[in-house]
Amino acid sequence: ADTAAQPPAGPTTDGPSADAPTGAWTLGAPAAASDPYAQQPSGQEHDPTQPPPPPQGYPAQGHPQQGYPQQGYPQPGYAQPAQPQQGYPQQGYPQAGYPQAGYPQAGYGTPYGQPYAGTAPSGPSSVLAIVSLVVAVLAILSAWVPFIGILGLIGGIVAVVVGIVARRRARTGQAGGTGMALAGIIVGAVAILIGIASTAFAFWVIDEAGSATSAEWTFDPEEFEAELDADEHAREEFDPVPAPESDELEREDSGMPLVATDSEAYATHSPLALGEPATLSLATVTVTAIDLDADEEIAAADEYNPAPAFGYVLVDIESRYDGDEFVRVGGGYDVQLVTTDEIAYRPTSCYASNLPGDLAFELPDMRPGESAAYQVCFDVPAERVDGASIMVIDYEDFDTPPAFWAAE
Repeated sequence: ADTAAQPPAGPTTDGPSADAPTGAWTLGAPAAASDPYAQQPSGQEHDPTQPPPPPQGYPAQGHPQQGYPQQGYPQPGYAQPAQPQQGYPQQGYPQAGYPQAGYPQAGYGTPYGQPYAGTAPSGPSSVLAIVSLVVAVLAILSAWVPFIGILGLIGGIVAVVVGIVARRRARTGQAGGTGMALAGIIVGAVAILIGIASTAFAFWVIDEAGSATSAEWTFDPEEFEAELDADEHAREEFDPVPAPESDELEREDSGMPLVATDSEAYATHSPLALGEPATLSLATVTVTAIDLDADEEIAAADEYNPAPAFGYVLVDIESRYDGDEFVRVGGGYDVQLVTTDEIAYRPTSCYASNLPGDLAFELPDMRPGESAAYQVCFDVPAERVDGASIMVIDYEDFDTPPAFWAAE
């Protein structure tokens, strides 16, 4: 009975069981190896005033343990006095950053907007250097042309000024482009020299052309006054033929003496045969027929044509236009009838509006290379008709002498 009342034998809390293998744990207490006091050598007594020795397998005091914390089991029989831990205090294990002395981080801490050390500066001066070089190249290309070399001269001046400004800024470190700025200055200076030379050459050519033109024709005031006096004297000496009293239109003799230059040409002229062309500046003109008595022919062309005051003369003309623009038939030259006493009559002396020819009433425009045939008429006193000639004067080129066709 007593034996039954006793609790069954089991493991004790004083240490490892005799039956348990070495190093095994018993229920309710850790193994003896975990007891720090059990590691003391035999024969030494424990001094309660001294801290226990560190257990085997634990890190040394003063160093924080990494990983999970070790939950210890209560150690019976030993009261551990509250003494301060020697070594490094463990206060939450703050993970402060460790400064790395001796390894400066280059480039950090640079103010915002400032260039990094070792990089070439860039800015407006770099753009100015590029502009200087580009303008200088364009200037030197245009400076060679004589009449537009002035543009190269101006461009070279602009390139040099911009290049100097860019080079000064590059020297102060505000921007780069020193080489381009220098190249722009040099090329711009060469463009200036070439532009001056080509411009001077252009002015020389213009001056030479003006001198040649002046040499061909020079205005002589005395000679001009003499010609005017001669013309005025010829008009004063002109004795017009009186108009017939039966003329209801009250027309007068419209003849006028030839001017001095035309009189000289008439005195030395060699008349062309009818049908022979004369070449002028804008056209080739040919007189094909001259009718010194065309009263009946003009009256038959239109019943409303008035009768002549003196007598109608009808002239047939062919014209080929040699210019490069549209022109009215008869444009660029004038047709006149010249009598033997050097009295000239113009087509305005004829009051007949409709002539026998197809182009007599309305003269069309002529295109380059086109030809046209038309008629002109004159109202000339009968006593002056004999021996008359048709004179064509070039109004586009006064150096071209007049052409004459004699009536047959």
